[in-house]
Amino acid sequence: MAELIASGNVWNLNSLGDYESRFAEGDRGRVDLQLHYAVPSQIVSGLDSALRAAGVKLTQRVEQTHSTPTIRIHFQKANPALVIIAIAAAASIVLIAAVFAWQLTKVPAPLAAIGGGITIIIIIAIVGVLALSYFSGKSPVSLIGGK
Repeated sequence: MAELIASGNVWNLNSLGDYESRFAEGDRGRVDLQLHYAVPSQIVSGLDSALRAAGVKLTQRVEQTHSTPTIRIHFQKANPALVIIAIAAAASIVLIAAVFAWQLTKVPAPLAAIGGGITIIIIIAIVGVLALSYFSGKSPVSLIGGK
């Protein structure tokens, strides 16, 4: 479940870096920049490129939602990412003019990033079925639906 770490307005966007310590190396997070209006797609792709060039480990492309204009920046903690994100967002005059609020959220890692946990569970289940069939004297095929 995602955990809201902090939120603010355009005037304290520079404080984003103060929350760096809330993320351990490898943790995932998301910064949402809430906008007064949608910005051109070139601004969004430029922000994506600038963040990548500055060494921010993005886990997805920077995106803009249009239902409620928001720029979403998904990142993984690998350096002072939040400081770089705040500086990059503030550096764009068009973008900073559109921002009115921000939110910082810690996001749990997807299952695939947990080290193959699902694969391990499946293997344990298969071994369990085979062990059960061995000790019960029935063939594994009959347990799985064969004849």
